[in-house]
Amino acid sequence: QGKDICWAIGSVQPTSTHARLAMGKKRRQDRDERPAINFDPKARYTYLTGFRKRKMARRKKAMMEDLEKERQDAIEVRRDHREDVKRKWKEVQWAERRVERLLGAKALEDKKRQAFAIQDLDFDNEGEDYVPELDGPAQLKALNIVAFDQEDDDPFGGCEVTTSLVEVGSSSTGDTQQLLALSGAPKAEDEGEEETALMLAAPPEDPEVRARRRQQNIAKDEARRKAAQARKVMKQMEEKKKQRKKKGNKRKPKHGKGKKPGAKERRKRARKK
Repeated sequence: QGKDICWAIGSVQPTSTHARLAMGKKRRQDRDERPAINFDPKARYTYLTGFRKRKMARRKKAMMEDLEKERQDAIEVRRDHREDVKRKWKEVQWAERRVERLLGAKALEDKKRQAFAIQDLDFDNEGEDYVPELDGPAQLKALNIVAFDQEDDDPFGGCEVTTSLVEVGSSSTGDTQQLLALSGAPKAEDEGEEETALMLAAPPEDPEVRARRRQQNIAKDEARRKAAQARKVMKQMEEKKKQRKKKGNKRKPKHGKGKKPGAKERRKRARKK
């Protein structure tokens, strides 16, 4: 009776389609509405080659660190050597001063005797042009030549510095510069001597300008050193690559000497014949 009442009212009898819609099943999408997967060959190539590139970058970084460590060790060795030389030089200077103090009294007596002897000399016996020899700081002292060894990280190595002490007098700094510029500077016979004379006569340089120029030179030297280090690393990597290729070309024989080949190897040889 209930079914008859529903049909009389005009309702629709439930089917399997209505049941699926009631369960919430979605409608199938068309091909245009589906999410598409785009294949990028460039991204794939970058991803696959990235492993090798990163591996080579790690090797290069490790080699650069090893070279930098060796460089720092060499710098430390040279620094220790210089400190040792300075320490020994100071010890020698202290020993000389100690000896001078011990022999100071005797030296004073010798100077007094020499002064009395000069006063007693008769200069007329030697003629009008006679000039006695002078002792002490009035004469030029012996030249002191110091040679600096050529080093990788020292831009001022590989040169010799010659110094000589001259008694100029107790004048001011301005008078000393005038003496160096006018009377003390030698006459230039070539370009090198002319540059030396100009340097002696030139006014003192501003410390800030000098420090700035020194920093620029240090930066340039550092850039050149890093470029040379990178070239050295690349050369070492290429040599190792060649060595690996040579090892790979030498294939070991599958069968040892004196061993008989197996059945598979015999069949291959028979096919080739």
